[in-house]
Amino acid sequence: MLKSGREPITIVEIWQDKCCNVFGTSEGCGTCNATVGPCFNTLKTCTSRQDYELGEPLKLRFAEERINLPRDINLIPILKGVTTVPTQINVGSGDKNTSPLGQRSMVVVSLQDIPHSDLLVDPYRDERNYNPLDRGSFWNKWLARNPYYQNRRLVVYDGYVGQNIEDMRSRTFFIDNISGPDARGNVSIKAKDVLKFVSNERAQFPIQSNGLVNKEIGGEASEVEIKNGSISEYDPGGEGSGFIRIGDEVISWSGITLDNGIITLSNLGRGSFKTETDSHSEGDNVQFCKQYNDEPIVNVVLDLMEASGVPSDLIPQSEWETEAERWLNSFNVSVLLTEAFGVGDLLAELTEQCLFYVWWDDFEQKINLRALRPVDLAGGESVFNIDDTNHVIEGSLRIERKPEQRVSRVYTYLRQINPTEGVEDRQNYSRWRLQIDANAEGEEQYGERRIREVFARWLQGDGQAQTVNSRMISRYRNNPEIISFSLDAKDRAIKVADIVDLKARQFTNDFGEEVVKRLQVIKIEESNLGHRQTYTGQFFEFFADYGFIMPNGSLDYSSASDEEKENGCYFAYDESGFPDGRTAYRFI
Repeated sequence: MLKSGREPITIVEIWQDKCCNVFGTSEGCGTCNATVGPCFNTLKTCTSRQDYELGEPLKLRFAEERINLPRDINLIPILKGVTTVPTQINVGSGDKNTSPLGQRSMVVVSLQDIPHSDLLVDPYRDERNYNPLDRGSFWNKWLARNPYYQNRRLVVYDGYVGQNIEDMRSRTFFIDNISGPDARGNVSIKAKDVLKFVSNERAQFPIQSNGLVNKEIGGEASEVEIKNGSISEYDPGGEGSGFIRIGDEVISWSGITLDNGIITLSNLGRGSFKTETDSHSEGDNVQFCKQYNDEPIVNVVLDLMEASGVPSDLIPQSEWETEAERWLNSFNVSVLLTEAFGVGDLLAELTEQCLFYVWWDDFEQKINLRALRPVDLAGGESVFNIDDTNHVIEGSLRIERKPEQRVSRVYTYLRQINPTEGVEDRQNYSRWRLQIDANAEGEEQYGERRIREVFARWLQGDGQAQTVNSRMISRYRNNPEIISFSLDAKDRAIKVADIVDLKARQFTNDFGEEVVKRLQVIKIEESNLGHRQTYTGQFFEFFADYGFIMPNGSLDYSSASDEEKENGCYFAYDESGFPDGRTAYRFI
């Protein structure tokens, strides 16, 4: 239990852009040649833009007005409240009513506008010939000086009075909008997690090309002239070859020159990728095509993140690569993207087709990537053990079943024929592979088909399609169960995507004996700030034992401990499994 007398406190921090120069001097990071001013060290107020240089942000911190505010932190006491909407992951795109990228976390901060002395926000306050308390209010002045606040960081700290801010739990968001101040001085800041950048409205990949056909191209033409374009636009990697799309024709090229502003592509392969050779008129658009050929999945996701403007310091690339090497090494992808697609749609396709999911970890301040897979005990992954006696708050446990998410057969379509035609057109794929769980469809069990179609334009191999089908059915062949429960703050080490073994009186076997259910946490809500959190978990079920090749010298099955059997991999005599009843292992 928490010690009595501990007072929760919430602090909101905004990162304001700030120039690192000192007005009219050479005392900063460079020389400021401005003569009109002084400014407020913001871009909007700068009178010598060529000298503006972005430095470390100014971190403005806000808290509720109270007697015992910490004195070692510069706080502006105008915070009125903080409301959060939590991250919710959509594992393997199992919930078709939710975006494949899940639900973005969001925060709404309510503040009060007041007259302000300009302390902290005006570096030249002592040089002014007026009293800032007599001029405007905090937010009116701040917004006038800082109109470019969108996408700047906003950090919410949750802790206790007397605690160092560095020791408080923090969550990072990015400002979406600031509303107000209204007639009563109310101000509202809405901020979202970093994956808001990965949306169709904010970014496309590849970007739309600017080039136009310079002169008419006949069906037999061996060169394409492009005006209004650039070499870097059509050959960004400097490889000297690539693909373009004009109309519905894809054209390969392996020669490029620039003369008097006109790009000439030569050594053409007309009608590539099963498209029809056609004539094209002057002024027709020429689109760069992005090709991936047997590319590791992490590289593609990194490209999409970069195209979206996601800060690279929030991407733990080495962790992604470790996860992919262990669980996604069969998912190298091949595709030709012949137009500008929304990055959100592309990432959603990849998560479904390559069986992984991404989410923003508010507290660790990083974007995580994880495969749709069983718990990796052998890789050091841990499982939290909780029960309704020592952990779950009484009366908080709820169970909901989702039959609409169940899957009994999966069709995966692969090897897209024409990359300029429909992504979800069955006839535009040369292969499809089907897996059926006949037992689940039988009268003795569910007595119906539950069909999932995956239009996998990124996949080429039968093995990839079979992996998609088997893992999806393994995870979703039974009605998914969504279980919610509340825990005290002492248990808040459990985070989104963690695995939990939960024992509760609602879970029993055929004989009424309590059993443990394994859940994956998909959402965490702060139901009582600093004291209580509500967790939503999804029944974590894989209908097979998965294992890895074991090192030489490992014990044989009959001599191995239960833990070694759980984390290892042994060959069974036949499909029925082992004499002690354990089913045969599967390789991933």
